[in-house]
Amino acid sequence: MQGTLLKELGITILLLLSFQTLLYTPIPYISIIEVVFIVLLLFFANYYYFIRPLLLKQFVFSRLEIYIFILLLIPFYSALRAEAVFSQPLLYGVLTQRNVWLVISVLVLVYLVRRNLVTLNQIERVLVRLAWLSLIVFVVLGRVLDPRQYDGIAGFVGGGNVGEYEFGFSVTFIVFGFFYYAFRALRQPQRIDWLYALLFLLYLILIQQGRSLTVALLLSFLFFVYRWNSSRKLLIMAPLIIAVVSIGITIFYISFEEFSLGVLQKYLVAFTVLSTGDLSNDPSSNARIYETLLALPFIKRNWLLGNGDLSNQWDGGYKNILGYFFPTDIGVVGVLFVFGVAGLIIFFYQYALALQYALWKRNGLAHPLLLASKGFLLYSFLQSLVTATAAFLPAISLMFVAIIYLFTWHDPHGFSTEKNQN
Repeated sequence: MQGTLLKELGITILLLLSFQTLLYTPIPYISIIEVVFIVLLLFFANYYYFIRPLLLKQFVFSRLEIYIFILLLIPFYSALRAEAVFSQPLLYGVLTQRNVWLVISVLVLVYLVRRNLVTLNQIERVLVRLAWLSLIVFVVLGRVLDPRQYDGIAGFVGGGNVGEYEFGFSVTFIVFGFFYYAFRALRQPQRIDWLYALLFLLYLILIQQGRSLTVALLLSFLFFVYRWNSSRKLLIMAPLIIAVVSIGITIFYISFEEFSLGVLQKYLVAFTVLSTGDLSNDPSSNARIYETLLALPFIKRNWLLGNGDLSNQWDGGYKNILGYFFPTDIGVVGVLFVFGVAGLIIFFYQYALALQYALWKRNGLAHPLLLASKGFLLYSFLQSLVTATAAFLPAISLMFVAIIYLFTWHDPHGFSTEKNQN
């Protein structure tokens, strides 16, 4: 029992650090902890995937592992492009892309499961706990703290210059929680699961208020509802789902009328900007239009290989050259700006890999963790078109690709059925 708890604590720390959930928070020394974590990951990769295979003369790797090896070269690729285009020193270019090296945490997870040191069921329990913990903590902090008091902590609080102050909580685990309970309710009908899924959904729509997030989430959910059910069952389920969500939103509106009207206004503004392309009274949407216009000339000049990523520690970074500009704000356009078409293909290949593994029919076909991982990856693909998370923090989506891969060869309880690593 104690050993299981220690293993699950280790998985929790691995996920929190590799997803950078805690990085942009007031936790003391968290940035130093993240740097130490990356260094440890590099040591792990160097020993278990270079020195050890060299000594044993065994160089047999899966496609997932080979793909991750390629991603580990991205910081050098970006640094070379930034030096060529902006004359930024190579060291700054490498360090500003060090987040990519967090994908080594995926190799760590694969290594642990392959050797039966942890099981997929343990990973499932950790993810579910983190989903609930995130939901509860974010709701409480959002009610008791004023984001304006933390304006100086970049990433923890957004807005100010381009809108109202708001917390920038990472909702990765909450999104997983929604898919986990919604898909479990679909495949193993339990009414309580629908209630749990609704709690996560209402937080994402009404409190987080991520417009692209909401669209990506609902499209992903509806795709799998259609994929897994007959037309007759869909006709029965659709009114039920609409009714439950409508009741939840109505109760929220009655309780927080003024706040709900503000949320509705944000969605209407997003639709107007998207349909017309015109500026609006929403500073956030206007900023993204402005950033896109800044990026287009650079993309036109270096469309294949990109322009590289600039460090804020070198000559003022983007602010000194382009003014208000963050590639992460403009999704795929930002990926094209930094990495070009070549980089875009490399980063989004992970979804082709996930699809390949998902189509291999092996163990745990209806396991809630597997179903939720599939839903999360489709959501991640759609959301990355707007936020580019798949490129600027690929460890998140690749962790779920790895889970699907591990289901291909391993029983959820830990028994290995591995026959072929390729």
